[in-house]
Amino acid sequence: MSAFLVDPEHINVLLHAGMPHNRRGVLRWADKYNRCQELQPETRDQVGQMLVDANTASVNDRYDENNVYVYSYSPPKHIQWQTVELLKAIDCFEYQSCETGDWVGSEAYNFCDSLRGRLIGTLPDYSDSAWGITADTEPVAFIRAMAKRSGS
Repeated sequence: MSAFLVDPEHINVLLHAGMPHNRRGVLRWADKYNRCQELQPETRDQVGQMLVDANTASVNDRYDENNVYVYSYSPPKHIQWQTVELLKAIDCFEYQSCETGDWVGSEAYNFCDSLRGRLIGTLPDYSDSAWGITADTEPVAFIRAMAKRSGS
């Protein structure tokens, strides 16, 4: 695996995606002490620094380096990212940040997990999909096709 420091814009985009806008509530996750943390406008720099620190710790651990930088949130250049693009950005960040022995269960890991869950909930048809599936459950596409055939 090769790891790299993600660009500050990558962090800006992740934070913007997690902000409580568009009728979405506050993004919450657990820190390493299992205390609830929140992403708010006043915590963006702190949360961004936590993500940067996780990423730099991974790169430093992998390559025996001593990278460090101070993060300061800036509104992203682009904000029209599709959900699938944001999910891939989370995957990229996690891939670049997972080289430390304490990655799983870390605050950065929990932040990514929480953001991923929020984004998955915004995917088309997610809210219309069945929670549990039985032999009688019909897929959303099937229900729509049947409604279209019947003219509903």
